[in-house]
Amino acid sequence: MRKIFSSVIAFGLVILLAEISSSQEAKISLRDVIGAFGKNEFDRTIELCDKAIKQGATEPEFYYYLGSAYAKIQKNNEAIQSLRTFLSKADYTKNAWLLRSSFQTIISIHRTNNDYPAVIEDGNLFFRNLKEGKDTGQLETFAKNLMFETLRDLGNQKYNEKDYKQASNIYKMAIEFRPDDLVLLEKIAICYKNLNEQETAAEYYLMAAMKWKAWSSKMVSLLSMLELIWEKDKFDEFAKKAEADEISKNVIIAAGMIKKKNYKDAFSILNNIEKNAGSNGSISYRIANALYSKMNSDPYLIYHFMAVFPEYNFSSCIDMLMNSGRMDPEKARIIRDEIFPRLAQLIEEKKDSSSIRNIYIKIVDLKFIGIPENRETAEGKIKMLREFREKYPDDPSVPEIIRKEASLYVDILSDYQKGKELYGILVKKFGKKNAIPQLAKCLINLGEFDDVYGLIKDFLSEKDVSEYSKFQAGQFLVQANFFDEGIKVLKEIDAMTKNKWLKQQIKDILKDFRQYLKDDIPVDTESKFIVLNVKSEKYYFTNFVSITADSPVLFQERERLEVIPFSQKRQYIFCNVTCKSSEEISLTEPYTMIFKCPDCYTVSLKSKIPFSPDRWRKSEGISLIYPWKDIRTESIKVIRSYNVEGNYGVSTIDFEKLEPGTKIEVVFSTRAGKFSDVTPESSEAGPGGAMVFYPQNDKFQIIIKFEPVPELLAYYPRVRISKEVSSEKILNTTVDEFSLKGINAEFHIDFDSQLKIYSISTRQEILYEIDEKIDI
Repeated sequence: MRKIFSSVIAFGLVILLAEISSSQEAKISLRDVIGAFGKNEFDRTIELCDKAIKQGATEPEFYYYLGSAYAKIQKNNEAIQSLRTFLSKADYTKNAWLLRSSFQTIISIHRTNNDYPAVIEDGNLFFRNLKEGKDTGQLETFAKNLMFETLRDLGNQKYNEKDYKQASNIYKMAIEFRPDDLVLLEKIAICYKNLNEQETAAEYYLMAAMKWKAWSSKMVSLLSMLELIWEKDKFDEFAKKAEADEISKNVIIAAGMIKKKNYKDAFSILNNIEKNAGSNGSISYRIANALYSKMNSDPYLIYHFMAVFPEYNFSSCIDMLMNSGRMDPEKARIIRDEIFPRLAQLIEEKKDSSSIRNIYIKIVDLKFIGIPENRETAEGKIKMLREFREKYPDDPSVPEIIRKEASLYVDILSDYQKGKELYGILVKKFGKKNAIPQLAKCLINLGEFDDVYGLIKDFLSEKDVSEYSKFQAGQFLVQANFFDEGIKVLKEIDAMTKNKWLKQQIKDILKDFRQYLKDDIPVDTESKFIVLNVKSEKYYFTNFVSITADSPVLFQERERLEVIPFSQKRQYIFCNVTCKSSEEISLTEPYTMIFKCPDCYTVSLKSKIPFSPDRWRKSEGISLIYPWKDIRTESIKVIRSYNVEGNYGVSTIDFEKLEPGTKIEVVFSTRAGKFSDVTPESSEAGPGGAMVFYPQNDKFQIIIKFEPVPELLAYYPRVRISKEVSSEKILNTTVDEFSLKGINAEFHIDFDSQLKIYSISTRQEILYEIDEKIDI
């Protein structure tokens, strides 16, 4: 019994001590919570806040830190619940920073979730709580800005997703928090425009226009609005809606008048607007420019604008009239016959205006708009331009007037003497170096080659000559028959430039030239001699897969005689070349008559060939072209084959009977697939991306590996095989006539005086070409 009593007393003491211990446990303070939160101990912060709230803590800040800690660890639902509790309990006259932070965190979570209804819900709740506080103006401004920016961004997301209906709804909610954000008003207008609700879109544009203070901003919105109401003639209706804004109202009224082609009254109204706004014609120009195409580019619209605002953008107006006239012959006639005479009177009244003088060339062109350039129009323009520069000799626009006048003389009238005079004035008096190419062109056409040489050499000695200008200079030197100098310039450019177009242009020029005289042979002041060059060409062609003894090929021969005179003095030689051939001649270059005799064919050509000291020359002479023949040849063997190795196609070309000095070119086409590699490697890149090979033996093999295009059955690349043999015989013989024999023809040359023949060069070229073949 005593034992039981002792146990009961002991148990009671334990319970009593536990209760005493619990009652003595320290309460959680706000400082404890702030300390844990400041150390980024968010789980600890949540634990402390929960304990404090269970202990009966009444400070709403515990809910703020609890919600903020939940937000930090991405427990967004718990965060929103706790922060809402804080906002409902907080004193809105205090703790402004905590209130801002709580509201911003809630809105940020909704924003991340794209939950705009929740944004509105919590926003309305926050503003209701604000109304119960005092001196909350700054907090209210912050909240409105946050709501606006959040809803705007959510609207932008919907806009970018092309959900224009939802975007417009969200934008309208946003605009309630910042009614004067006119950019967003225009964004709402764009949404309705994309929804094809044109009138609603126009109303929002008008709202924006009426609220803009700057006339330039108003015009952006107004022009967008006019675009939407144009077809349905809603001008009167919208003018009434714009009664409160004078500029908007009158712009709409004027636009309606323009549509009715009442241009005079429209620009009269707009002129009054310009005076009040201080816009000096800018409003009217923007309207005219925007509505010009809607009025089918009516030139009268632009004319009436120019009549009211002659000082504003006169040049652009002339450009619009020019473009209209170029596109439509009838409009061109109206401009010439009806509008230009009126403009001429306006121009005469403003003739001392620098803005008019600066565009005088455009005015001259406008007078003749729509008439193809001919002698009559050129002479008319020249007369107007000459009268201008005589009247205003010191005007800054005179150099361009002269340039235009000179171009008419040269390009239309082919009067190179007058062109030389005017371009010379530009270069010498006005220092216009960019006129040198045109001056050089005139001198070349007048045959004044020495003057061209001096002009171009001086030009090239200038600093900072552009690459293209150097290219032009090289061209002119070549055209003036200073071949060595011109080709030297072109080759220097070709070696330095990375411009592919320029390289191709130079290549096209140089392909017609070759060096006919070695550098160590002097051409002194007493020298006067001729180099003769005889070239024969044998050309074999097939579009079969291979060339074998059994496969037919097309065959053609050519022979050419070139007469190249050398002398320090640039003069001409006259000669007559007679050619006799035992083989039929089908064609000559240059073209001349072919006579058939009983036992031969003969041609005769009279030539005027220039003497020159230049070693690089264009070919001067005559070519005989013989008929095509179907033959077989055993002089060479080329076998092309194709097979597949895994994912690759393999084209193999085997050559036999190759002679020393043979050159092989192979062209692979991307039509067959993607090139991988070639064996052996090519020695150099040839024209058109050809691979070039120089075999050392009479047998040779080329293997091309590539990734074939789908459905390719076989591919055989183009092959070109060439061999050239040349020799030279020094004669140093003085004659007035000379004969020499080619392969099929005999050439006889009669000179107009005694001349020394320095040497005879012979070149024989054999060329085999096998066309590309692709099977799909």
